[in-house]
Amino acid sequence: FERIGIYVVMFGGIVRTLMCIMILFIFLLLAFGLAFYALMLHQDEFSSISLALAQTFVMTVGELNYQSTFLNAYENNRMAFPG
Repeated sequence: FERIGIYVVMFGGIVRTLMCIMILFIFLLLAFGLAFYALMLHQDEFSSISLALAQTFVMTVGELNYQSTFLNAYENNRMAFPG
């Protein structure tokens, strides 16, 4: 237990730090998503709160092709699971 115990304590600290960062990230994502929804309401990407949050997440990630992959299929009702 003496050799493994320090790794368990380190893992607990890392998980605690990760949870704090994820909570902060969720609040920032929500704040920016709602701000973009309020400012750019008449654009297709931000026409609803869920689309605004999805677009904000994609802008944060940076490497997903959101418009051609998700938005066009969502607007044409061709998504397999739209919810």
